[in-house]
Amino acid sequence: MRKLLTIGELAKSFDISTSQIRFYEKKGLLTPKIIDENGYRLYDFRQLDILESILLFRDIDIPIKEIEKVVNNYDIKDYLDILMKAENKLEEEMRLIRLKKKEIKEKINHVKKYIDIKEEIKIVNMDRKILKIVLDTDPDDFSIKEMYDEIRKYGYSSFSDVNDMYGVIDENGNTIFAIEYDEKNKSLYDLEEIILHEGPYISTIMHMSDYNLMEEKIEHIKKVIKESRISSHGPIVVREDLSSYSLNSEGSYFEVLQKIK
Repeated sequence: MRKLLTIGELAKSFDISTSQIRFYEKKGLLTPKIIDENGYRLYDFRQLDILESILLFRDIDIPIKEIEKVVNNYDIKDYLDILMKAENKLEEEMRLIRLKKKEIKEKINHVKKYIDIKEEIKIVNMDRKILKIVLDTDPDDFSIKEMYDEIRKYGYSSFSDVNDMYGVIDENGNTIFAIEYDEKNKSLYDLEEIILHEGPYISTIMHMSDYNLMEEKIEHIKKVIKESRISSHGPIVVREDLSSYSLNSEGSYFEVLQKIK
C-alpha cells in the first residue's frame, strides 16, 4: 500500500495546481521525498510542511530568494525573522488600508451632503474659524493659474489640499480671498487674518456654474434677511468647496454665510 502523496494529491491538499508545485521544484524550494521507478513524484510530511510555508510566504509577497534561504538552509532564527518581517509588512499595509478607508468614508459623507440639495435658507451653528488672507483682489482680475500659483506659495500642492476657499465680502462689496488657518502650516502664520466667530449663521448652499450669478444670489440672501427681520452683522462670507468640481462637470457648490445675533 502506498504511504506517500502523489503530486496531484499534494496539490489538492492546498487547492493549487500541480504546475505550481513543479514551479517551486524548479526554483529549488521543494524536492519530492522520492521519485519512484515509474517517474511519479511522491511526498511526505516534511514536503507538506515546506509547501505550506512556501504558500504562506508567497501569499505575503516574500521574495523567492528569501524563501529559498529558509527552506534549504533551515535555521529557526531565520524562520522567525522572515515571519516577523512579514508581520511588520502586514501591519503597515493594514495601516495604509485604514487610512484609505478613512479617506473614502470622508468622501462618502462629503458627497452625501450634496445629494438632492435644495437652495434653502437656514440657520446653522458654526465653530470659530481663523481665515488667512491669500488674495486681496477683485475675482474678475485673476485666473485659476494665478490662484494655483498663490496656494503653492503656502505649501499646498493642489486645490484638494486647500479644500475650501473663502470669499469675504466687505461693506463696500470688495472681496478678500482666504483659506482656513492650519497651525501646522508655518507659512500661513504671518498672513493677515479674519476671524469668523462661533455662533449662529444664516446659510444657504447652492450649485453654480457661472460666477456672475453670485452677486444676484447674495442680493437674494440680503433680501431674505431683511424681510425676515433677522439681525445680522459682519461680512457676508462665501465658502467655495473646491473639491466639489468632481461631483458636477458644470460648476461647484457654494455656501453663503452671515453671522446673526
